Amino acid sequence: MTPLRVLVYTETYSVGGCDRMLADLASHVDPEAVDLTFAGNAHPDLDEYLAGRVPGFTGRDEVEVANMRDPLLGKVAHRLGISARARNRGAERPWERPWEAADETTSPPSPSALQRVEVATSTAQRLTQAGRNLLALRALVRRHRPDVLHANNGGYPGAESVRVAPIAARAEGVPSVQFVHNMAFPLASPRAVERAIDTRVDRAVGAWVTAAGRASDALATEHGIPRDRIRTVHYGVPVPPQADVSAAARADLGFPPSEVGVLVVAAFEPRKGHSVLVNALNQIGRECTRPYVALVGVGSEREAVEAQVRALGLDDRIRFLGWRRDVDRLMQASDILVLPSLGMECLPYAILEAMSHGKPVVGTDVAGIPEMVDDGVTGAVVAPGDPAALAAALRRLVEDPQARTDQGAAGRDRIAQQFTIGAMAGNMEKLWREVAARAARD
Repeated sequence: MTPLRVLVYTETYSVGGCDRMLADLASHVDPEAVDLTFAGNAHPDLDEYLAGRVPGFTGRDEVEVANMRDPLLGKVAHRLGISARARNRGAERPWERPWEAADETTSPPSPSALQRVEVATSTAQRLTQAGRNLLALRALVRRHRPDVLHANNGGYPGAESVRVAPIAARAEGVPSVQFVHNMAFPLASPRAVERAIDTRVDRAVGAWVTAAGRASDALATEHGIPRDRIRTVHYGVPVPPQADVSAAARADLGFPPSEVGVLVVAAFEPRKGHSVLVNALNQIGRECTRPYVALVGVGSEREAVEAQVRALGLDDRIRFLGWRRDVDRLMQASDILVLPSLGMECLPYAILEAMSHGKPVVGTDVAGIPEMVDDGVTGAVVAPGDPAALAAALRRLVEDPQARTDQGAAGRDRIAQQFTIGAMAGNMEKLWREVAARAARD
């Protein structure tokens, strides 16, 4: 049987969950049934990551892409004397990379004027870049002539080149799948232009995919994509063999043998809710024995969270471990995983991994978290941004070792039944073949 040729295209600037999914996918599809080729912008960290996780990885076909990190907005703002501070006050939503501040003593224009400048310059820039990207992507598709293009997008609209990749593929007679790995953003301004782009992309896409039902709903609601054209393919993780708790790993985490240890694996970003968790831990200490907590991750908010921990006198119970490569080992040695996210999630891998290790999870009611965590069965789901609710859920598990055992076991069973890598790879292969067959018929 001739393998189905799938060209995977991604525009990446930091390695995250969507790249983890690709690595797992490439490692578990049958190479005799599917021939995967990777392409995208230059990113050595991603190449190193894939090389370490994908057997036989031989590199990616690099494509020079234009993106919103280019400095046009910054040049326009600087010439107009618009400060970064004023820009953040007036913009409808922040851009990914704010420009450097101009003279802060300059009187900023009114927010409405600032918004008009941003909308005009960003729209012109994005449309110009879309044209450049379409030419580069059409050349990429012609080089490989795949049966299907898999456009792997961190969100939607997401990466500028990934968004329009299906249009380039269709122009070359190749069908495509667009996988959206986060909740869709609302339409930006000007809405008519954005809606027109979405319409054209939708016409070119053979199937839309997200990793969570709520993400599929958001894509349909925010961008008018017909819901029946959006599939949900959950991520999957391996179920490791059960093992005894490592005393050395507990020591690395700072967890005394007889105390409850809570693990948090999340980048230090505002959306991850570390500050809410610290406030919740401060409340717990008033009513029961406060657990020990280990925070794994790096990011811009770390210093602020460390200052909050010191101010509340919690530094004897909370440790900052930074970036770790042995997360599986640390999860196995923990008692509870907490992910206090405030939003902008899809289907966090940290939760799946903790459940696979038989750990109860306390998460928030955002995105696909309730699709993984069954409240009261495999852990707890609380309202985002509510330290009192988070404290109550944690306190129940801290005080009830039997509940931790039972809910952890239920979570492990749930992973084995619904969130395996084999199921994820099988579902994606089925969808690719469906899209390719439909295009052949048409």
